[in-house]
Amino acid sequence: PDVVINSHAAIALTMILHELNTNAMKYGALSNEAGRLVISWRTSDDILELNWQEGGGPAVNPPAQSDFGTRLILALSRDLGAALRIEYLPAGIKVTLRAHLAKVRTSKREPTAASSYTGKGREAV
Repeated sequence: PDVVINSHAAIALTMILHELNTNAMKYGALSNEAGRLVISWRTSDDILELNWQEGGGPAVNPPAQSDFGTRLILALSRDLGAALRIEYLPAGIKVTLRAHLAKVRTSKREPTAASSYTGKGREAV
């Protein structure tokens, strides 16, 4: 479903997805030819649910301690007021983030990316 998110949520979600992608490429499903990744999202009631599911990669074990990336994802999720679940399943890591739409949806007053472009020489698209 289409969800227009605010700039604060866009930055947080981009950083979360970037960190998950980096780990998937280094250690997870995207580190080999057989691996696969499914990213999905849905809305229900007033909740945005984002799902990240890896499969076909190396066996997954929970880390002995939280590394920088995990702490970053946790902090960004808290900043969004989102519930975060990270599951280290044998088939691959599964991450579920559930945030209230009111925290992530853009307000009518916030400019869209196209209307906030201030560069010279080109029109925003």
